[in-house]
Amino acid sequence: MILELNNVTKSYSKNNLALDNFSLKIQRGVLGILGPNGAGKSTLIKLLSTMEKPLSGNIIYNGINIVKKPDYIRKDLGYLPQDFGTFNSLNAYEFLEYVAALKGLAGKGVEGKIDHMLRELNLSNVAKYQIGTYSGGMKQRLGIAQALINNPKVLILDEPTVGLDPEERIRFKELISDLGMDRIVIISSHIVSDIESVANQIVIMQNGSVLKQGNQLELLESMKGMVFELFIAHDKFLDFKTKNLVVSSVREQNGHRVRFIEKISSNEGIKVNATLEDLYIYLTKNRLL
Repeated sequence: MILELNNVTKSYSKNNLALDNFSLKIQRGVLGILGPNGAGKSTLIKLLSTMEKPLSGNIIYNGINIVKKPDYIRKDLGYLPQDFGTFNSLNAYEFLEYVAALKGLAGKGVEGKIDHMLRELNLSNVAKYQIGTYSGGMKQRLGIAQALINNPKVLILDEPTVGLDPEERIRFKELISDLGMDRIVIISSHIVSDIESVANQIVIMQNGSVLKQGNQLELLESMKGMVFELFIAHDKFLDFKTKNLVVSSVREQNGHRVRFIEKISSNEGIKVNATLEDLYIYLTKNRLL
Protein backbone atom coordinates (compact mmCIF):
# COMPACT_ATOMS: atom_id res chain seq x y z
CA MET A 1 0.00 0.00 0.00
CA ILE A 2 1.74 3.17 -1.24
CA LEU A 3 0.52 6.73 -1.77
CA GLU A 4 2.92 9.01 -3.66
CA LEU A 5 3.02 12.66 -4.67
CA ASN A 6 5.36 13.34 -7.56
CA ASN A 7 6.38 16.95 -8.29
CA VAL A 8 2.99 18.32 -7.26
CA THR A 9 2.34 22.06 -7.56
CA LYS A 10 -0.80 23.86 -6.40
CA SER A 11 -1.53 27.58 -6.43
CA TYR A 12 -4.55 29.65 -5.45
CA SER A 13 -3.15 32.91 -6.83
CA LYS A 14 -0.54 33.96 -9.37
CA ASN A 15 2.19 34.76 -6.86
CA ASN A 16 1.37 32.30 -4.09
CA LEU A 17 2.30 28.63 -4.37
CA ALA A 18 0.50 26.54 -1.77
CA LEU A 19 2.62 23.52 -2.78
CA ASP A 20 5.83 23.94 -4.74
CA ASN A 21 7.06 20.91 -6.75
CA PHE A 22 6.15 18.73 -3.78
CA SER A 23 7.13 15.04 -3.63
CA LEU A 24 6.44 12.53 -0.87
CA LYS A 25 6.07 8.75 -0.51
CA ILE A 26 3.60 7.52 2.14
CA GLN A 27 3.44 3.90 3.27
CA ARG A 28 1.58 1.89 5.91
CA GLY A 29 1.78 3.48 9.36
CA VAL A 30 1.09 6.90 10.86
CA LEU A 31 2.50 9.92 9.03
CA GLY A 32 2.44 13.19 10.93
CA ILE A 33 2.49 16.43 8.93
CA LEU A 34 3.67 19.43 10.93
CA GLY A 35 3.85 23.04 9.89
CA PRO A 36 2.76 26.55 10.86
CA ASN A 37 -0.37 28.16 9.44
CA GLY A 38 0.10 28.75 5.72
CA ALA A 39 2.66 25.94 5.34
CA GLY A 40 0.49 24.08 2.83
CA LYS A 41 -0.75 21.31 5.14
CA SER A 42 -4.46 21.74 4.40
CA THR A 43 -3.77 22.00 0.67
CA LEU A 44 -1.84 18.74 0.81
CA ILE A 45 -4.70 17.08 2.68
CA LYS A 46 -7.29 18.31 0.16
CA LEU A 47 -5.23 16.91 -2.73
CA LEU A 48 -4.73 13.54 -1.06
CA SER A 49 -8.44 13.29 -0.28
CA THR A 50 -9.29 14.21 -3.94
CA MET A 51 -11.18 17.33 -2.82
CA GLU A 52 -8.97 19.36 -5.17
CA LYS A 53 -6.63 18.71 -8.10
CA PRO A 54 -3.04 19.92 -8.53
CA LEU A 55 -1.96 22.32 -11.25
CA SER A 56 0.79 19.88 -12.17
CA GLY A 57 2.30 16.62 -10.97
CA ASN A 58 0.76 13.27 -10.16
CA ILE A 59 -0.66 11.55 -7.08
CA ILE A 60 -0.34 7.77 -7.30
CA TYR A 61 -2.17 5.25 -5.09
CA ASN A 62 -1.11 1.64 -5.55
CA GLY A 63 0.02 2.40 -9.09
CA ILE A 64 -3.11 4.34 -10.15
CA ASN A 65 -3.07 8.09 -10.84
CA ILE A 66 -5.87 9.38 -8.60
CA VAL A 67 -5.72 12.84 -10.16
CA LYS A 68 -7.25 11.21 -13.23
CA LYS A 69 -9.15 8.45 -11.41
CA PRO A 70 -10.16 9.82 -7.98
CA ASP A 71 -12.81 7.13 -7.39
CA TYR A 72 -10.04 4.54 -7.11
CA ILE A 73 -8.96 5.89 -3.70
CA ARG A 74 -12.34 7.21 -2.54
CA LYS A 75 -13.62 3.69 -1.87
CA ASP A 76 -10.66 3.18 0.51
CA LEU A 77 -10.73 6.62 2.07
CA GLY A 78 -11.76 8.01 5.44
CA TYR A 79 -11.48 11.78 5.77
CA LEU A 80 -11.95 14.33 8.54
CA PRO A 81 -11.65 17.91 7.22
CA GLN A 82 -10.44 20.74 9.42
CA ASP A 83 -13.87 22.40 9.32
CA PHE A 84 -16.13 19.44 9.96
CA GLY A 85 -19.83 20.19 9.46
CA THR A 86 -22.80 18.08 10.57
CA PHE A 87 -26.58 18.08 10.38
CA ASN A 88 -27.42 19.52 13.78
CA SER A 89 -31.01 18.28 13.72
CA LEU A 90 -29.86 14.63 13.49
CA ASN A 91 -28.55 12.59 16.37
CA ALA A 92 -25.18 10.84 16.20
CA TYR A 93 -26.66 7.46 15.27
CA GLU A 94 -28.75 8.94 12.45
CA PHE A 95 -25.77 10.91 11.15
CA LEU A 96 -23.52 7.85 11.05
CA GLU A 97 -26.27 5.88 9.29
CA TYR A 98 -26.40 8.64 6.68
CA VAL A 99 -22.61 8.66 6.21
CA ALA A 100 -22.57 4.87 5.98
CA ALA A 101 -25.20 4.99 3.22
CA LEU A 102 -23.15 7.59 1.30
CA LYS A 103 -20.16 5.25 1.50
CA GLY A 104 -22.19 2.35 0.17
CA LEU A 105 -22.44 0.43 3.42
CA ALA A 106 -25.64 -1.55 3.92
CA GLY A 107 -27.02 -4.60 5.65
CA LYS A 108 -27.08 -5.91 9.19
CA GLY A 109 -23.41 -5.17 9.77
CA VAL A 110 -23.93 -1.40 9.62
CA GLU A 111 -25.61 -1.21 13.02
CA GLY A 112 -22.69 -3.06 14.59
CA LYS A 113 -20.17 -0.74 12.93
CA ILE A 114 -22.02 2.34 14.20
CA ASP A 115 -22.29 0.96 17.74
CA HIS A 116 -18.56 0.14 17.68
CA MET A 117 -17.60 3.62 16.53
CA LEU A 118 -19.81 5.27 19.14
CA ARG A 119 -18.15 3.19 21.86
CA GLU A 120 -14.63 3.84 20.56
CA LEU A 121 -15.18 7.59 20.50
CA ASN A 122 -17.04 7.66 23.84
CA LEU A 123 -20.34 8.84 22.31
CA SER A 124 -22.67 5.97 23.19
CA ASN A 125 -24.32 7.86 26.06
CA VAL A 126 -25.26 10.80 23.80
CA ALA A 127 -25.95 8.84 20.59
CA LYS A 128 -29.67 9.75 20.58
CA TYR A 129 -29.16 13.46 21.38
CA GLN A 130 -29.34 16.03 18.57
CA ILE A 131 -25.87 16.96 17.31
CA GLY A 132 -26.74 20.64 17.73
CA THR A 133 -26.57 20.13 21.50
CA TYR A 134 -23.02 18.70 21.37
CA SER A 135 -19.90 20.47 22.60
CA GLY A 136 -17.07 21.18 20.16
CA GLY A 137 -15.12 18.19 21.43
CA MET A 138 -18.10 15.87 21.01
CA LYS A 139 -18.61 17.03 17.43
CA GLN A 140 -14.93 16.45 16.72
CA ARG A 141 -15.18 12.90 18.06
CA LEU A 142 -18.21 12.34 15.84
CA GLY A 143 -16.12 13.58 12.91
CA ILE A 144 -13.48 10.98 13.69
CA ALA A 145 -16.20 8.32 13.92
CA GLN A 146 -17.60 9.16 10.47
CA ALA A 147 -14.10 9.00 8.98
CA LEU A 148 -13.67 5.49 10.37
CA ILE A 149 -17.13 4.06 9.64
CA ASN A 150 -16.08 2.31 6.40
CA ASN A 151 -12.88 0.85 7.95
CA PRO A 152 -10.74 2.81 5.46
CA LYS A 153 -7.37 1.69 4.15
CA VAL A 154 -6.31 5.36 3.97
CA LEU A 155 -7.35 7.59 6.86
CA ILE A 156 -6.74 11.36 6.54
CA LEU A 157 -7.28 13.63 9.54
CA ASP A 158 -6.84 17.41 9.37
CA GLU A 159 -6.31 18.95 12.85
CA PRO A 160 -8.21 16.06 14.49
CA THR A 161 -7.61 16.98 18.15
CA VAL A 162 -9.07 20.49 18.01
CA GLY A 163 -11.58 20.80 20.84
CA LEU A 164 -10.64 17.54 22.55
CA ASP A 165 -9.93 17.62 26.28
CA PRO A 166 -6.79 15.89 27.69
CA GLU A 167 -8.57 12.60 28.39
CA GLU A 168 -10.09 12.56 24.90
CA ARG A 169 -6.66 13.26 23.38
CA ILE A 170 -5.21 10.22 25.13
CA ARG A 171 -8.07 8.04 23.90
CA PHE A 172 -7.65 9.39 20.35
CA LYS A 173 -3.89 8.75 20.33
CA GLU A 174 -4.38 5.15 21.48
CA LEU A 175 -6.94 4.61 18.73
CA ILE A 176 -4.69 6.06 16.02
CA SER A 177 -1.69 4.02 17.16
CA ASP A 178 -3.76 0.84 16.77
CA LEU A 179 -5.15 1.89 13.39
CA GLY A 180 -1.70 2.61 11.98
CA MET A 181 -0.70 -1.03 12.24
CA ASP A 182 -2.49 -2.09 9.04
CA ARG A 183 -3.30 1.04 7.02
CA ILE A 184 -2.07 4.48 6.00
CA VAL A 185 -2.97 7.14 8.57
CA ILE A 186 -2.15 10.77 7.78
CA ILE A 187 -2.50 13.41 10.49
CA SER A 188 -2.00 17.09 9.77
CA SER A 189 -1.48 19.36 12.77
CA HIS A 190 0.38 22.36 14.15
CA ILE A 191 0.37 20.75 17.63
CA VAL A 192 3.75 19.07 17.99
CA SER A 193 2.80 16.84 20.93
CA ASP A 194 -0.07 15.26 18.96
CA ILE A 195 2.30 14.21 16.20
CA GLU A 196 5.17 13.25 18.50
CA SER A 197 3.10 10.70 20.41
CA VAL A 198 1.60 8.75 17.48
CA ALA A 199 3.58 9.22 14.24
CA ASN A 200 6.29 6.82 13.17
CA GLN A 201 7.11 9.08 10.20
CA ILE A 202 7.10 12.88 10.29
CA VAL A 203 7.14 15.60 7.64
CA ILE A 204 7.82 19.21 8.62
CA MET A 205 6.55 21.72 6.06
CA GLN A 206 6.83 25.43 5.43
CA ASN A 207 5.88 27.59 2.45
CA GLY A 208 4.65 24.62 0.44
CA SER A 209 7.86 22.62 0.69
CA VAL A 210 9.31 19.85 2.85
CA LEU A 211 11.87 21.14 5.35
CA LYS A 212 12.66 17.77 6.88
CA GLN A 213 11.24 14.25 6.89
CA GLY A 214 12.02 10.91 8.52
CA ASN A 215 11.35 8.98 11.69
CA GLN A 216 11.74 10.71 15.04
CA LEU A 217 15.14 9.19 15.86
CA GLU A 218 16.57 10.31 12.51
CA LEU A 219 15.14 13.79 12.88
CA LEU A 220 16.33 14.31 16.44
CA GLU A 221 19.81 13.04 15.59
CA SER A 222 20.22 16.12 13.39
CA MET A 223 19.74 18.31 16.51
CA LYS A 224 22.25 16.48 18.69
CA GLY A 225 24.36 18.84 20.79
CA MET A 226 22.37 21.96 19.84
CA VAL A 227 19.85 22.33 22.67
CA PHE A 228 20.72 23.90 26.03
CA GLU A 229 19.09 25.09 29.23
CA LEU A 230 20.22 28.06 31.28
CA PHE A 231 19.03 30.23 34.15
CA ILE A 232 18.97 33.94 33.20
CA ALA A 233 18.45 36.86 35.57
CA HIS A 234 15.40 39.04 34.88
CA ASP A 235 17.46 42.04 33.75
CA LYS A 236 19.37 39.98 31.16
CA PHE A 237 16.48 37.94 29.75
CA LEU A 238 15.26 40.29 27.01
CA ASP A 239 18.77 40.81 25.65
CA PHE A 240 19.40 37.05 25.66
CA LYS A 241 16.12 36.42 23.87
CA THR A 242 16.96 38.83 21.04
CA LYS A 243 20.34 37.17 20.45
CA ASN A 244 19.35 33.50 20.77
CA LEU A 245 16.68 31.14 19.47
CA VAL A 246 14.65 30.55 22.64
CA VAL A 247 12.36 27.52 22.52
CA SER A 248 10.71 28.09 25.88
CA SER A 249 11.16 29.93 29.16
CA VAL A 250 9.74 29.56 32.64
CA ARG A 251 9.62 32.60 34.91
CA GLU A 252 10.97 31.91 38.38
CA GLN A 253 11.48 34.10 41.43
CA ASN A 254 14.91 35.43 40.48
CA GLY A 255 14.87 35.03 36.71
CA HIS A 256 13.97 32.73 33.83
CA ARG A 257 14.72 29.08 33.18
CA VAL A 258 15.43 29.13 29.43
CA ARG A 259 15.63 26.40 26.77
CA PHE A 260 17.47 27.56 23.66
CA ILE A 261 19.16 26.34 20.48
CA GLU A 262 22.69 27.01 19.27
CA LYS A 263 24.09 25.52 16.08
CA ILE A 264 27.64 25.89 17.43
CA SER A 265 28.17 24.37 20.87
CA SER A 266 27.26 26.97 23.48
CA ASN A 267 29.63 28.15 26.18
CA GLU A 268 26.57 28.82 28.28
CA GLY A 269 24.02 26.45 29.72
CA ILE A 270 23.67 22.73 30.15
CA LYS A 271 23.35 20.51 27.08
CA VAL A 272 20.01 18.63 27.00
CA ASN A 273 18.38 16.10 24.69
CA ALA A 274 16.52 17.58 21.73
CA THR A 275 12.77 17.12 21.28
CA LEU A 276 10.59 17.29 18.19
CA GLU A 277 9.40 20.71 19.32
CA ASP A 278 13.02 21.95 19.35
CA LEU A 279 13.51 20.75 15.78
CA TYR A 280 10.18 22.17 14.65
CA ILE A 281 10.93 25.62 16.02
CA TYR A 282 14.45 25.55 14.65
CA LEU A 283 13.33 24.68 11.13
CA THR A 284 10.29 26.95 10.94
CA LYS A 285 12.38 29.88 12.19
CA ASN A 286 14.35 29.44 8.94
CA ARG A 287 17.50 28.15 10.61
CA LEU A 288 17.70 25.15 8.33
CA LEU A 289 19.95 22.22 9.13
